[in-house]
Amino acid sequence: MCTVRLDGVSLPRYSSVLVMGRKKVTSVSNKSQTGSLEPQAGLGRSRTKSGAGFPAWRGWILAAFSILILTGFYTLPVNRSWLNRIFGYYRQLPRHFATTNHGDIMYARHGPNYGVPEYLQTLLKKDDVFLLPPIEYLKRTYSHTFWGWAEPKFFYYMLGRQRTVTLDSPDVWEATCTIVIDEKRRPRFVRIATRADLRQVCVSFGCRLP
Repeated sequence: MCTVRLDGVSLPRYSSVLVMGRKKVTSVSNKSQTGSLEPQAGLGRSRTKSGAGFPAWRGWILAAFSILILTGFYTLPVNRSWLNRIFGYYRQLPRHFATTNHGDIMYARHGPNYGVPEYLQTLLKKDDVFLLPPIEYLKRTYSHTFWGWAEPKFFYYMLGRQRTVTLDSPDVWEATCTIVIDEKRRPRFVRIATRADLRQVCVSFGCRLP
């Protein structure tokens, strides 16, 4: 606010403030001749209460309640397998920390996707032609998870330039060996010597050859 000068006399400017439904005239003090203002005590004070807003303790309660709801959701019978897997990893940590063998560590991480190629390395000959089992056959008879070893790119990554064929390959008749799943759901290495052997293997796979 500035003062109004009239005939050499400085007069304070008045401001009206509405208080309790009445208009009250309040003067703004200014005694300076240079035009600087000195606000009165109480004017310009924030009317908001200190600490207004979302209290921190409510945020902590909300976070704890959310964690409780999520924990309860994953303990339901439908979702319990996820929680059991988490605790299973925790129980296996001491054994993993004590393991120093590279093969054991890889098998613990990849399971049969590592174990089956390692098993085949001890049986395959350089001139063998390996017939890759169908993925659906492995999912149905062996595992819904550990069937990646039967993919051509994964098999090549694990065993190198070992020649492979699939059931839809033109040279499928050149296959000399494959893997079948026995009655105990274990992979078994079998040799293919004749076309009759190959047809029998295809019957095990649940398919037919022309």
